Amino acid sequence: PSHLWILVTLEGGRLTDDWSPPDKRGPSIISEYELFRKHVLSSLDKPAFNKPICELMLEQRYFSSIGNYLRAEILYRLDIDPYLSARSVLENLPEKSCDKIPDILKMCHIVCWEVINLKG
Repeated sequence: PSHLWILVTLEGGRLTDDWSPPDKRGPSIISEYELFRKHVLSSLDKPAFNKPICELMLEQRYFSSIGNYLRAEILYRLDIDPYLSARSVLENLPEKSCDKIPDILKMCHIVCWEVINLKG
């Protein structure tokens, strides 16, 4: 098999090669940036956007591939209070981003590309 998964359930864990994770992730921030942006901005009415931005950014259905350290870096670079509601941070963003002054969604794209291009 090309993948070996550890399935963890309430009853314990087991190894399997015939399972695939549920695909509940949103569009790729890297390869589908415009779709990612549209998906986030069209979802602002969802209850998840009542959460602080620091919590919402860990939800893979909206911010696929963003983990804790990327989230912290993005919020730091933009000087965004992590406890502001996600809706208040995102609701006034334009449908298209401006490359000269990146907003939070564009910064997600930029930082992810920086990580991919790291030499190490």
